[in-house]
Amino acid sequence: MKSYIFISIAGVLGILSRHFLELKFGKQGNWIPIGTFGANMLGCFMAGLIFQALQSKFIDQNISTILLVGFCGGLTTFSGYALGALNDFSNGLELKAIVYLSLSPILGVVFALSGVKFLKVLS
Repeated sequence: MKSYIFISIAGVLGILSRHFLELKFGKQGNWIPIGTFGANMLGCFMAGLIFQALQSKFIDQNISTILLVGFCGGLTTFSGYALGALNDFSNGLELKAIVYLSLSPILGVVFALSGVKFLKVLS
């Protein structure tokens, strides 16, 4: 139960960090939302650091879970996407990682469009 509390606190800190970045940098840049992009890239960088720290035994599983699931999960779900691929690449499953990296954004947009169309049909 205690771990859920720590994960929740870390998640709130991640969410607040993302919100701060979006408020601070969200209006900058014409071609991409810089605040969201920055949060995604920061989350991916942190996921890589935490992944390696766990592999190198610098941190234990509980701390990595709090940081990855809580903080990075609150900061961005994109870090989980990158971490899934990193795990596959690290385990020699390059094809699986490439398929995952390719299909996730494409099918994500397809499912989002499907949700829009589904709701339009209902209304």
